[in-house]
Amino acid sequence: MDASALMELQALRKSYAAELPERLDLLEQLWARRHYPEALVSLHYQVHSLSGSGATFGFAELGRVAHQLEILLKAMTTAAHPPGTANA
Repeated sequence: MDASALMELQALRKSYAAELPERLDLLEQLWARRHYPEALVSLHYQVHSLSGSGATFGFAELGRVAHQLEILLKAMTTAAHPPGTANA
């Protein structure tokens, strides 16, 4: 990787890291409203996003933990809307 590409990647990682507190605040807000199906679905989506992007930007532990949480949230979402229901 050339120096220019490495610098760009470092800048993207720094930008990603700067956005994490805001993203974590959103997760807390959605978790507090998890009894509402749309909040639970949004929470699952946000965690899914962190699961993939965490590792991509060099935050392997974030990606790993987010992936584990994603699996749990998927189960919660499925339990809230079993297959064959109108909101599944």
